Amino acid sequence: RPPVGYERVIGEGYVVTPDKRIREAIALVFKQFFQLGSVRQVLLWLPEHDLQLPVKENTAEETVMWKRPRYCMLHRILTHPIYAGAYVYGRTGDVVVIEECASKKRRRMKPRKDWEVLIEDHHEGYITWQQYERIQEMMANNSNRFQSESHGAPKRGASLLAGLLRCKRCGRKLTVQYTGRAGNVLRYCCCRGQLDNGQPR
Repeated sequence: RPPVGYERVIGEGYVVTPDKRIREAIALVFKQFFQLGSVRQVLLWLPEHDLQLPVKENTAEETVMWKRPRYCMLHRILTHPIYAGAYVYGRTGDVVVIEECASKKRRRMKPRKDWEVLIEDHHEGYITWQQYERIQEMMANNSNRFQSESHGAPKRGASLLAGLLRCKRCGRKLTVQYTGRAGNVLRYCCCRGQLDNGQPR
């Protein structure tokens, strides 16, 4: 079942939906991501301008509903290769995890090298494959995990080195704290060692 913005036509495969409102909404997501630089900023921008996104309901008729944007909706659009005109198969797989003393299967996304099928230029896309790869790179760089090699998402404030500096002792990213009477004095500090291991700041 193709995601919102596409329809499957017998003999033609995936075709872009003829609904202009849906096409423009999806194109706007990509446009604003390139302008704002992060999924969260797009998530804040859309409701600020009273905009909704199309979602396919899980019904046989695949009814399209318009809903308030959520992070998972934007993430799905920005990471699905179909919007770059690519056909993929085998992006997810089952992994066994131990929960509550029992093993359970969970669906997980596979790295691209493990996808079973990837055919670029398979159908008309909303963006090019190069733009798709750029989006994945930007999203990876926006990761704020402490052990991540990325810089983290752009944030407000006077700090120019947020996400770039690392602690000499533990190697984790330094966080920024704003202090002073007006909240305009910034300092870089490492709190994870204290929170995780009881070490001094």
